[in-house]
Amino acid sequence: MVYQNRSILPIYAMLLAMQCARSMYIVLVSWFALQITGEVASVGRVLICWQLLAFTVGPFLGLLIDRCRRRKVFVVGETVHGAGVSLLAFIAWTCSPEHTPISVLYATACFISVGSLLSYPSSQALMQLAGARLLMRTISIGIFSSQIGNIVGAAIGGLCLALVGVTGSLTICAAASFLAAVFAGFLDDQDAVGRTRPGLHIELITGLRETVTTPALQLAGLALLLAYASAHASNALLAGFARYELKLPSHLYGWLAAMYSGGGLIGSIALAWLSGVAREKFLIAVGPYCSLAPPLPCRPLEPWPRPCSGKVSSVCPS
Repeated sequence: MVYQNRSILPIYAMLLAMQCARSMYIVLVSWFALQITGEVASVGRVLICWQLLAFTVGPFLGLLIDRCRRRKVFVVGETVHGAGVSLLAFIAWTCSPEHTPISVLYATACFISVGSLLSYPSSQALMQLAGARLLMRTISIGIFSSQIGNIVGAAIGGLCLALVGVTGSLTICAAASFLAAVFAGFLDDQDAVGRTRPGLHIELITGLRETVTTPALQLAGLALLLAYASAHASNALLAGFARYELKLPSHLYGWLAAMYSGGGLIGSIALAWLSGVAREKFLIAVGPYCSLAPPLPCRPLEPWPRPCSGKVSSVCPS
């Protein structure tokens, strides 16, 4: 059903605010975990908890979203995400960031992931309000808005860490999630009614069977698995590399994390440009080859060379 006469601009604002909150949370919780434990492995454990429920609750949420109004599901998801971040901010304010137990980060990450599991698929479903004719372009601009949110969120997260500390930064992150829920309230999806027929367990079994037995879905699932594994490993290593190897302050770490989405921004612009001239199958086939580009080698910053005693013009080898 085509919604040509309805504004879809709130979708872009919604996606920008949602991804801003997600990017801020990753930057803040990674720096917070390093501040508590001093171990890069703790960052990885927090990110594992952030994705843990995706393997257990995720398969059921798709059916829930199909049977409910997408806008309401998105609002609930962002509210849960914002509430979880607010709870973490309150605990950090009560206990002080240095004395906050690392288990609090694990528990709140699991709770916050429920909001993400509701928000992400429902946001994709809401983009279908654009109609089949404008769907490809709407998705490409939506990806562009999401990447802008990633960059802005990471940069703001690092800057807020330096200006207002962990507690204030988490509060701002929660406000971004609540703002995304407000933007979703401007969408009109009254005609987008989900399915109400019975047989929830039958649909679940059918969906899992199709996912496992369909070659195209198997390949897509494997690609997503590898992409997310690489992304979360990079997030965990980037925080430790910036803090302990490069000796960067928090605001520069935020800018470094913001550049992580620079490639996604370029890709979304290319997708928006090619959406009218290239077929979707071609774009999907080219994407994995672009992701195989080798990263540039990077090494820690070298200390400034010290003059040798007795020879002003020479420097001591490092």
